[in-house]
Amino acid sequence: MKLVETFLLSEEFEKELMLIKFILSNDYIDEWIICENSYSFQGEYKGTVAGKFMQEDQRFKIFRNKVKIITGEKVFASIDKNEFNDKLAFESEDWQRQLAVDYFIQKYDYNDWLIIHDVDEMFDFTKEKRRQELFLKLQQQGTKFLAAPCMRYWFDFDNKFAFFRGSALCTKQYILENLNLSLAHLRRLISVTLDPAWKSPVAFEYSSCFPVKDILRKVATFSHTGITEEDVRQSLRCNHRTLRKAAMKDYLRPDKRNFFELVTLTEENSPSYVREHLSELKTNNVDTDYKENRRKDYPHFYNSLSMLQILLADFIKKKNKSIRRMLNRVSKKIALLKG
Repeated sequence: MKLVETFLLSEEFEKELMLIKFILSNDYIDEWIICENSYSFQGEYKGTVAGKFMQEDQRFKIFRNKVKIITGEKVFASIDKNEFNDKLAFESEDWQRQLAVDYFIQKYDYNDWLIIHDVDEMFDFTKEKRRQELFLKLQQQGTKFLAAPCMRYWFDFDNKFAFFRGSALCTKQYILENLNLSLAHLRRLISVTLDPAWKSPVAFEYSSCFPVKDILRKVATFSHTGITEEDVRQSLRCNHRTLRKAAMKDYLRPDKRNFFELVTLTEENSPSYVREHLSELKTNNVDTDYKENRRKDYPHFYNSLSMLQILLADFIKKKNKSIRRMLNRVSKKIALLKG
C-alpha cells in the first residue's frame, strides 16, 4: 500500500506552506503530485512556479525526487474582481485538480491511496500516534475511502478554527469505480463522511497563514470571488471568517463556525515542528484587540434581544428552505407519476 498526495499550487507565496507539508509527511508519502495551471481560478495569466523555486531553493533538494509537477495552460473566462462568480472560478479549480488523475491511475496499484489536498493541508507523520491511527484506519477501509480529521488554523499558526474538517483519501480502485466523478467531487463527498468519534487530528490546515499582502493576492485570484481588501482587513480586525460585505448580514454569526480564537499550541493541537518554529512562522495578522473590536463592530451580537431576533429569523429561513425542498421533491414525484 502506497500513499500519494496531490495538491494544487497557485503562486510562490505558497511555497513556505508547501515546505512545512513536505517536512511533516516526507517519511510516509511515496510521491507528491503538484497540479498547476498558468491561469488563476479567476482567469488571470500568472505562469507556473513550482519547478522554478524547487530547483532554486535548496531547502527543497531532499524532496525533489518525490515530486511530480503537472502543468496546464487552460484559461477560463476572466472574472471581474467586483463580481461574485464562484461557479466559474470553481470550474477552473476543479479542472486543475483533475490533472493528477491519469498519472496516478497509470503509475499506482488498485490498493494505493491518493490524498486529495490543497497546498495548505498536510498530514503530520512526525507524531507516531497520529501516523499509527491513520494507517490502522486505512487498513480497515480496504479499497474504499476515508475522511481523516483535520484541524484548521486561519490567518496564523496559532489562530484556531473550532471544528474538524475531513481530509479526503481514496484508493485507485475507488477512483476507477467512480470515473464519472471528478477528484474535486470525490473530495467534497468524502470530506463530509468524517467520523465524529475520531477526536484527535492527524492532519492540519493553515489557511491564509502568510503575510497580508499575499492574502490579498490570494483573494484576488482564488475560487471565492467578490472579496475585497476591506473584507479581508475587517476579518483580521475581528478575527473571523472572511465574507463579502453583502453576505455579512446573512452569514456572519458570533459562533465557533465564524469566530476564531488565538490559542496556546500543545502536543495535542499542533505538530512539534510548528511549535518549535512558531516564533519564525507567526504572521501576527490578527489584531490583538479582536475581542474588543467584535463588540465595537457588531454590538447586535452582544445584545440579547437583537440576537434573539437574528436567531428567530435564521430559524424561519431554514424552515422555509426545508419546505421548498420538500415541495420540490413532491412535485418531481407527481410529474413522474403523470408521465
